[in-house]
Amino acid sequence: MLVPTKLLSYKSGLPIPVAYWDDGTGTPLDGLAYRWRLTLTVSPQNHSSESTRAAYVYNALDVKVGDWICDGSGNVLKIVSLSNQTSSSVRVIVEDVDRFNTINDTSMSGDGSPVSPQGVIFSLTEQGYPQVSGITAGTVRPDIYSEILSRFQFRNEVSSYISFQSAEDFNVGDVIMVTSSGFEKASSRPGRVIGTISEKGVPGRGWYSYTPYGKYRNNLPFELDGNLGDIWYFDATAPHQVSKVRPVSGPVIPVYLRLTNSREVMEFDMFNDLDTVSGVVKIDPTQITLNKANVSILPTISISSVFVNGLKVEGWSLAAGVITFDPALVGYNIDNTDVLTYTIVVKAI
Repeated sequence: MLVPTKLLSYKSGLPIPVAYWDDGTGTPLDGLAYRWRLTLTVSPQNHSSESTRAAYVYNALDVKVGDWICDGSGNVLKIVSLSNQTSSSVRVIVEDVDRFNTINDTSMSGDGSPVSPQGVIFSLTEQGYPQVSGITAGTVRPDIYSEILSRFQFRNEVSSYISFQSAEDFNVGDVIMVTSSGFEKASSRPGRVIGTISEKGVPGRGWYSYTPYGKYRNNLPFELDGNLGDIWYFDATAPHQVSKVRPVSGPVIPVYLRLTNSREVMEFDMFNDLDTVSGVVKIDPTQITLNKANVSILPTISISSVFVNGLKVEGWSLAAGVITFDPALVGYNIDNTDVLTYTIVVKAI
């Protein structure tokens, strides 16, 4: 469903520092603030859709953790927490992600704060691009859109530069995996490989960025409990059709790998566990035509072997989610008590 672009104008008081960067390097930028508290007075944004939270309008109640602000000077910061939220105002804590503003401060003082008392609130697309169509005249400089776009083209926080902190020593190009203990270099054991190190030492010592292999999401519309590294599987009967419980029968299809919080996940088209999984389907005799049996399974999977009632089937084929084989190889008296088993080998990316 198409909904209007959310681009809220705000005015604010002075930013109050609430967190300071300290990675022990002793550089001139060490010890400077990178998070600030702001109280935003938000102007309502009218539109013509009844499909939003409140029909025909966005207001301060539509501001979410994960949204971004851009002040009138061009500094862009991410909203990391909300409080005291009403329809007209909200208290936020904003972060200079990767210390981008701090490092690029032309005053040479390393000030990454929102220095202008007015600006706009916007969201990113799932691809990591800013949704900033319809900037209100007079809110920020007319050329601010190109600056916002350029910032996320240079450092896309979804497709190329997903930051994390680790005591491990990674190098650019290392393939990494995630476990319940954290991030580590990929090994030969069954692993949850998530990407390749793309950057080291940004925003400081002990920090890394990686380029994901799967689809990275930090705004899942529902929460997943559990821990870093938990796998959530497809389950048609579970809430949101996913469950932490690995199926004991039928296709085993991993959907999400939980990352550092309940809404941050890696969504896989084909999961990269080095394990094998199996599926079981009942054979429908009505699917037998002449000397061929056609058994429908889930598409887009790779089958390594097929058995009927424990007897290995030779000469089978798979196309468009249908296994076709010659019933004569396992006996013509197939009925709905017979079971076909197939084994999927999921290869590492």
